[in-house]
Amino acid sequence: MSYFKEFPFIEQDINARTLSFYCKEGISRIDEGILNELRKIAVEEERSVRICLHNSSTADLHNMLICQYSNTYIRPHKHLSKSETYHIVEGEVALFIFDDEGNVIDQVNMSLQKKILCRIERNYYHTLIPITKYVIFHESRPGPFLKENDSFCPSWSVSPDEKSKIAHFINTLLKLKK
Repeated sequence: MSYFKEFPFIEQDINARTLSFYCKEGISRIDEGILNELRKIAVEEERSVRICLHNSSTADLHNMLICQYSNTYIRPHKHLSKSETYHIVEGEVALFIFDDEGNVIDQVNMSLQKKILCRIERNYYHTLIPITKYVIFHESRPGPFLKENDSFCPSWSVSPDEKSKIAHFINTLLKLKK
């Protein structure tokens, strides 16, 4: 399937683990037309979609516009050497932060009416759970992308292969939602 036909400067990253695109111009601009296409893709594909405003995985700074679909599971993970910032654009998401044993140590409800920005310092396990059908947020963190050495998942987290356990894990977290 061809995406972003009306935006030739946006190209799909066919090597990415998730449905991802790069802006291939030196100056990246996002408008309502691009947001509409991002929403449309996420709903049609029933999964998350990202547009990287940087032009390669080796960039020093990674800025991504992410549309996370409601059924998407982001396995709790941490970055050993990178902090990251989330800035809400549309919708609502619950951000959960865990200690090393898997206990929730903080939870942030993000929407334009609640918290609009949150920075997580390195070495904190975290996950995002959309509350609305989809949520759009801007994520910023240092590059480059290090593949297997970029994110570390704890043994207590549910593997994406364990479909039957994911819903229970998410529902348990959402019961804690403030």
